Amino acid sequence: MHAKKSGPWGVLTRQRAAVWLACCLGGAVALTGCGGGGGDGGAGPSAAQGSVSGVASKGLLKQAVVKVFAVDANGQLGALLTQTRTDAAGHYTATGLTPGSQVVVEVSADAQTLMADEASGKDVTPAPGFKLRAAATLSGSGGTDPLQVTPYSEMAVAMAEANGGFKADVLAQANQRVKTYLSYDMLTEEPKFDGQNKPLNGAALSVAAVSVLANQKTLGACQQ
Repeated sequence: MHAKKSGPWGVLTRQRAAVWLACCLGGAVALTGCGGGGGDGGAGPSAAQGSVSGVASKGLLKQAVVKVFAVDANGQLGALLTQTRTDAAGHYTATGLTPGSQVVVEVSADAQTLMADEASGKDVTPAPGFKLRAAATLSGSGGTDPLQVTPYSEMAVAMAEANGGFKADVLAQANQRVKTYLSYDMLTEEPKFDGQNKPLNGAALSVAAVSVLANQKTLGACQQ
């Protein structure tokens, strides 16, 4: 059953799906937001025509470090291609990428980074070692591909790693599995929040559900 894209019932369905997914498909990943580190190795793309753009959120990550890595011939994390930062609204854009290639976007925190906590309504400092990732195959035609970085994209990355890495087919299967459980595309649909960090759409509500779980320090919702 697919959640509706709008209306209170659609939002409620997404929230329940998000809580269930966070609990049962990798709650530890969703609640800590931790991922594997970057590394060198593998050749970077020879062309530079594509880009990725999106929001980094577990609440919105402001002035976070964004690194984009290539994927090597063995489907493993390769060379660092480019680095940038999110802006004050959690948005980022990374350019100079090869159309049709696989990329891994890694978002981490440093001394400049703040995270909007939807549960408390305050900006907080992410925990040491905080990382979120997203990975996808870029469109072959070039241009800008949307790629949101959230606890749900991190789950898909962890699934791909557990099944051999980031080759196109493995990555597609991992992303699709999470999309199916959420009933929306967590990579392309941007989480949107108002000025008080309140969710404005289903994608934002799904991300906020993870923040609430972390704030409560319980997975009791799984039993409901």
